[in-house]
Amino acid sequence: MTPPRLSVVSGAVLVVFAGILAIGSVLGPSVRDASAQIQAAAAAAPDQPRETGLLGEIDAVAITEVLELRAAAVLAGDKAAHQATIAVAATDRFREIEGRTIDGAAAIGFDSFSESIDLPAIDLAPPGLAGPDGERVVVLSVTRRLQFTRVDVWPTAATLYLSFIDTSDGWRVLGDDDLAVIGLASGRSLWELRSSNVLHTARVVAIGTAGIERLDQVAGLTETAIDRFEANWGQPWQGSVVVIVPDGLAEVEELLRPTGDASRFVAFTTLDIDRSAGWEVVSPRIVTQESNMARRSVERQIEVLVHELAHVASVRASGPATPLWFHEGLADWITAGRPAVTDEEVEFPDLYLFRTGSVSEISAVYDQAERTMAQLAGQFGAAVPWQLFVEVGGARSEPGSSDYLVAKAIETITGSAP
Repeated sequence: MTPPRLSVVSGAVLVVFAGILAIGSVLGPSVRDASAQIQAAAAAAPDQPRETGLLGEIDAVAITEVLELRAAAVLAGDKAAHQATIAVAATDRFREIEGRTIDGAAAIGFDSFSESIDLPAIDLAPPGLAGPDGERVVVLSVTRRLQFTRVDVWPTAATLYLSFIDTSDGWRVLGDDDLAVIGLASGRSLWELRSSNVLHTARVVAIGTAGIERLDQVAGLTETAIDRFEANWGQPWQGSVVVIVPDGLAEVEELLRPTGDASRFVAFTTLDIDRSAGWEVVSPRIVTQESNMARRSVERQIEVLVHELAHVASVRASGPATPLWFHEGLADWITAGRPAVTDEEVEFPDLYLFRTGSVSEISAVYDQAERTMAQLAGQFGAAVPWQLFVEVGGARSEPGSSDYLVAKAIETITGSAP
């Protein structure tokens, strides 16, 4: 996908399709980019000069120790120890969110949990920021990584912009929203933003605020969808999934912060990139848009979930060159049972229509993306769409547009130009 904090929404248009939501690097904007934004804010407030800069080694070590104490407390379920890392001056809102982190760990089960300062360790504190008694406050980009027990094969991650205050007892965490005014919001999970129910089945962890009965229904539908998906997929995959069920559109927007109109969509699969490893996709999550999803028939909900499962299973093989139409075409093609078309030439969909087309154009481009997969399967064999997805996803730094790289992959794998 593309750089930090991108929110490209696709799919589920007309409450028909479901799509993949690329919410950018788990590092959010790079700390250097964020620092530039802070410097711009400082320039706009010359009466309160403040320069961001590298955090000193002694302070970095001390704050890292605080983060390690927090992680140990989460894994141990020790709310008192976790709260002891929070400053007395912290807001009640922040304390509640942090308390739900512990509650979520207990209800969901974490195999791992960590928080680490993103490098370079630049102080991002805006101009004039200080504690209630003038104490020094720094704001750091912190990556939180966690792995659910049983369901996550690899960790998921999020960027938090944590404020730390230098108290007489050492560094403490003061808050997570001091950069929200310039659009740098901390990435929080649903169970931190709202009190949530958690439901475990054999292959599904469902987390939501929509009520336990609805959560139970979604978990059951997802189990059915997994059976149908596996009958069509034909490739190894992690075999389990996390489904997030917010109670309505407002919670979806609060959780995902999409730049597009989420009201037109039924469900999303998150695609987060950990750039600290070059290009590494973290564990995806399915998120339902209940104001649309819950109104669909049972059969339609299962189809939507099969589509999302195709995203979950394939996203790890994607890369920066993988076009959006390839994600959506593959998912729709799998959902349709991997049809093959032999009487049409391969034609790539227009990528811009996924973002800027009318409702009818977006609906049509989804159909075309699925048909492109069927054309590839019909001309070159049923295994080729997935082989191409892997080949294109493996292109990390090659020059050329995504369509050029797809065409090159087709020629490499099939020996024939599209």
